[in-house]
Amino acid sequence: MAHTTIIGHLGKDPELHQSTTGTIYTRLSLAWSERYKDRTGTYIDGPTTWISITVFGRQAENAVDSLRKGHQIIATGNMRTEIWASDHGEQPIVTMIADTISPALFTQVVDIHRDDHDKPPTTPDDTDTPPF
Repeated sequence: MAHTTIIGHLGKDPELHQSTTGTIYTRLSLAWSERYKDRTGTYIDGPTTWISITVFGRQAENAVDSLRKGHQIIATGNMRTEIWASDHGEQPIVTMIADTISPALFTQVVDIHRDDHDKPPTTPDDTDTPPF
């Protein structure tokens, strides 16, 4: 397996799914295009490449709550080949099982909120001391 990082734009809003064994997951459709300048200085967009990225567990839930079509994201994970049945017969496609996904901050700003769903609420008391 090849471990890699991909940067691209979401082609649709993520949707939450549950496998028959109860595993929570989402599949992200990520696209990118090569862009270059020709001899006259005009930008030329190359063909668009699409990849399906699968995200599991709490990260999948957070992706569904946070990410939308058009958002630029960074995905890191293991690449693998799957067989896809199309009108033209079976074709190999490359997919990713993501370790980490996050919004790319090159051209967008995000508002981050800590996910404390698994932590019990805490309240400060008089014995708490500052960490400095």
